[in-house]
Amino acid sequence: MPLIPILLSFAFCLFHPISGNAEIVDRIVATVDQNIITLSELNEEGHAYFQAIMQNVPTQQLESEMQKARKEVLDQLIERLLIQQQADKFDMKISEEDIDITIDSILMENNISIADFRHDLQTRGTSEDVYRQKVRSNMLRSRLINFLIRSKIVISEEKIQNYYNKYYANKLSASGYHILQMGFLWGDKYKVKTQEEARQNAEYARKKLLEGEDFATLAKNLSDLPSAEDGGDIGTFEEKELAAYMRDTILAMQPGETTPIIQTPVGFQILKLLSSNKDNSQPLPFNEVHDEIKTLLFRQEMEKSYDQWISDIRASSYIKHNL
Repeated sequence: MPLIPILLSFAFCLFHPISGNAEIVDRIVATVDQNIITLSELNEEGHAYFQAIMQNVPTQQLESEMQKARKEVLDQLIERLLIQQQADKFDMKISEEDIDITIDSILMENNISIADFRHDLQTRGTSEDVYRQKVRSNMLRSRLINFLIRSKIVISEEKIQNYYNKYYANKLSASGYHILQMGFLWGDKYKVKTQEEARQNAEYARKKLLEGEDFATLAKNLSDLPSAEDGGDIGTFEEKELAAYMRDTILAMQPGETTPIIQTPVGFQILKLLSSNKDNSQPLPFNEVHDEIKTLLFRQEMEKSYDQWISDIRASSYIKHNL
């Protein structure tokens, strides 16, 4: 029997326990306070991710990789429930119209038509309902951060000045481009061994960006490059300093735009252009980039605070796994 049918058959058994009369049995895989998460919900949420693993992971590694993937997806579902519970406490609601506006904005920003968007979801085996649930969760997350965390964060002028001195004052010139970068590599030194696995990680990151996730946070958590520690911030470059594989793409971008997945000689990358200074032969004045730097640093601090907040919420909630 060909390999893929074997994998699909094996995965079916893993995800869908079958009784003696061949009926599919759903079950609870996690309890979060008074809420439950079922196996069918887990399978629907992680369908595209699981399919990619089934099609690319060697048979001998499949069971362990699938178990790890299930735990990752279950963790996302648990966090989504915790966010919803906290939102309910403050009577926060996201309307369908809010979600429509957000999705339209994401598609417009990335120059994707609604037809291409739906085709991509179908290709990935994900429904539009599941995607909208993720958008809703991200929007609730953002509102909770703004409501509970924003007021506690202070970005000092000293921090802003230090960032300017490091990334703007001495590097930005006539054709200076301030870039964020995340990279996905393969080999014995990295998270994955094969090129296809690295591509899947890049596609996962790109998907998260389209759902509205913060680039710097994703870079810090997912990128295999040294710049991950700085949220993917690699500073500024003159046009002549840009690598050949990124030059044409970067030159055509507007600040704030993100590239598709770029294949490089050694891996896959996604870039974001923070700012460009094509016409002025002098470094950008501090007052012109002050607010941009403050926004960037503020976002980074909010993500740190959010991670601590959600960790505290987890610790105070009743969570039981049953995978």
